[in-house]
Amino acid sequence: MKDPVRTLRIDGVKAPEMTPKPDDAELAAQALLEHKSEPKGHKKKAKAKQPKEGTPEFFEQMSGKISDAHAAEARNALRYLAYTEQELKENPTPEQLAEIEKGLYQYQDTAEREKGELLTRWQHCIAECILLQQTEPDNDKTED
Repeated sequence: MKDPVRTLRIDGVKAPEMTPKPDDAELAAQALLEHKSEPKGHKKKAKAKQPKEGTPEFFEQMSGKISDAHAAEARNALRYLAYTEQELKENPTPEQLAEIEKGLYQYQDTAEREKGELLTRWQHCIAECILLQQTEPDNDKTED
């Protein structure tokens, strides 16, 4: 049987709310961690010579870049899904729902490419968002 997912917690520290994209503080922390994780005395590698176009090395390098880009897209989609799940629990306004739905559609291709849990969570979020929009009481309508 699979272990339940447990959230990492530090006593006395409240986790910040999830944002749809990394904020400046997160980017600064990531840069600091990357800097600290470099071995001492390690200098940045000089830019590697580009392989000649059409060679196996060229296509191998391009394949690696595409894989890296797909992995980054999947991480961004997963982050947006976590943000969406958080926001949907907070009874969002119709305007917020429309904005969330718009953001979800930006990650549709990624979710469909990655499949699995990412696609399942994306489908659940978009369905819940649409359902909430349809069940919102219409204050603009008046009965005749």
